[in-house]
Formats: sequence, structure tokens, C-alpha cells
Amino acid sequence: MEQNHEECRLVGLSATLPNYQDVGTFLRVKPKNLFHFDNSYRPVPLEQQYIGITEKKALKRFQAMNEVVYDKVMEHAGKSQVLIFVHSRKETAKTAKAIRDACLEKDTLSAFMREGSASTEILRSEASQVANADLRDLIPYGFAIHHAGMTRVDRTLVEDLFADRHLQVLVSTATLAWGVNLPAHTVIIKGTQIYSPELGRWTELGALDVMQLPIESQMISKLADMLNAEIVLGTINNVSDAMNWMGYTYLYVRMIKAPGLYGISGDMVVGYYYLLLLLFSNIN
Repeated sequence: MEQNHEECRLVGLSATLPNYQDVGTFLRVKPKNLFHFDNSYRPVPLEQQYIGITEKKALKRFQAMNEVVYDKVMEHAGKSQVLIFVHSRKETAKTAKAIRDACLEKDTLSAFMREGSASTEILRSEASQVANADLRDLIPYGFAIHHAGMTRVDRTLVEDLFADRHLQVLVSTATLAWGVNLPAHTVIIKGTQIYSPELGRWTELGALDVMQLPIESQMISKLADMLNAEIVLGTINNVSDAMNWMGYTYLYVRMIKAPGLYGISGDMVVGYYYLLLLLFSNIN
């Protein structure tokens, strides 16, 4: 905007970016013009609960998690919709069926679906058109699954039925959270481990996947390419220009705020000499 001399009066940031002050500094926004709307502005209060399962054996831990998920789902049965996130495609059907089967065993299914209701008739009708066998089995009970391995038609049908409040419980992988906006009263993240193909084993979820952590700059890994691009464009003609350019980056803002995260020891000063070293190491 500065180079194009275009004026912008308002810039909106996602609520998933907690360190909004750093972005304000990066955009040269005056503190009096920076506004933060926290949870107190929400029309519906947001609560978070953490439930620990200490069982070591995988099978018993899986059963214990299903029991906890069932209990939490039943707290909202018939009152609000529940969205459950799991970490594999197979787990979507396993979890949904475990909840459905528990409802059948304990005779609590009527809390979700009332026989003869409009939603019941709609779901039974739509189930006959579903390609995915697991989804076809679950939909008549008011449960559904959603993952990237399903056809686009099946995924769209699930999204529409949930948005129209015909489905009460939806079990999905994280792809739904990234690409589709489906509001739900209650969201459950089942488990904290995800399979890593690179490592060939299960690993713990990163804190950023669950909680809102400060967004860090990734510029250092591409700094050489960016410097070369600015030199070609004529923005940078000498070291002084490069230093000035660096001072306008989000990397510089975060270096000042959290130097330790960028390899700067406590006795180093974020300023001219460190930036000069950083620039020359990338240019060379």
C-alpha cells in the first residue's frame, strides 16, 4: 500500500491471530487506532474444558475416550448440535458408530431423533442417495461423518444437512475446519495425537493446532530469495537500503518482541549489527 500510494482505512484480522499488537506495529498503526474485540463481545460465551485420560493401553484408552465423548454428546442431546474432530478418516466412522451404538444400547437415541419428525423423514430419504457406506448407515440416526476421502456430493450433502439442523452429531477430520464454516454449539477435539507419515508414528498435536499461539515470522527461511527479488526490482541498491527494508518487515517486529525464538542470545541487541549480520549471511 505504501509503494502503490493506495490508502486503506480498515484492515480486519482473524480472531485466530492473538498477537494483533505485533501486526499493528508491522502495519504502522497508531495504538489509539487499534481495536481488539475479545470474548466479552461474543453473543454466546465461549468455554473450554480439558479432560485427561491416563490409560496407557491403546484399546482401553480408545474405549475411555469414546465413553467421555458419548457423555459430552449426551449433555447436549436434543438441545444443540455437536461437532467432533478426530485425526484420521477411519476414526470418523469408528467414533460416530461408537456413539450411535452406545445410544442404541442405552436406549437414548430418541434424545437426538424423534420418530415421525420432519428431520427423520428427510434423513431417511437422503440416506438412499449416499455413496459412502458408513455415511449411509449413520445418517438415518442423525449422525454423520465428513472427510476428504468422501465424494464431493456426499460432503456437500452432509454440510447442508448439518447447516439445516437435521443432523445432530457430525464427526469430521480437520479438513472441515479449514475449508467450511459450519457453526456448532459444542466442538469436541478427540485425542491429542496425529499420525505423521514422515516419522512413521503417532505424534502429539502442536499447541498451535488446539490453542491460539502468537504467529511467528517464517521470513528467515526465504530471506535470500526475498532480498534478491527486492534488488532486482530496484528497491534495494545498497546495504543501507537493505537495513531500512528489513525494518519494515514482520520478522523485525517479532525479533524485537521475542529475540530468543530467532536465535538471538540475551546479550545481543536487536539492531543494526545483528540485522547487518543476518543480511550478509543471506546475500553471501
